[in-house]
Amino acid sequence: EIARAITELTAKGEIPPLRRTLRFIWVPENIGNAAFAATHPEIIDRMICGINMDMVSQYLNENNATYFFLRTPDSLPHYLNDVVANFADYVGQTNTESLDFRYTLPDPIVSLTGSRDNFRYKIVPFESGSDQYIYNDSGIGVPMVFFLVWPDAFYHSHQDNPDKLDPTTLK
Repeated sequence: EIARAITELTAKGEIPPLRRTLRFIWVPENIGNAAFAATHPEIIDRMICGINMDMVSQYLNENNATYFFLRTPDSLPHYLNDVVANFADYVGQTNTESLDFRYTLPDPIVSLTGSRDNFRYKIVPFESGSDQYIYNDSGIGVPMVFFLVWPDAFYHSHQDNPDKLDPTTLK
């Protein structure tokens, strides 16, 4: 969806053509990322930063879940942390009801077929445990943040199917 949206916005002239390559990497979890990094050092050497988007689109209310944004480790600071925090705060402010009854959501990010769930989120320090830790390791040194919706009641189960995805959370 990200690639499609960028292509469409560029074609319409709504955004300028990208000045850098945007690369999507689909590999078998941690071991696949380690193998990719080991076999493609020419790509790794040119990487500025990355975003690990893993389990990011479940219905928040149905799963009693929160959207987590994990920062890079303190040993590998990067401006991406601030970009992500500002993005998360914007979505949180535009997609969460306010106690100020005079306030209306300025421009909520919703899908016509998706939920109207409040956007519960937390920005948290780095934790390993997912694919981003391979890149954040000092041996590779590519700053990478991690997006995650948790808990996920269907994690690594036979019920982890597209019907569990919220079009609004995807958007």
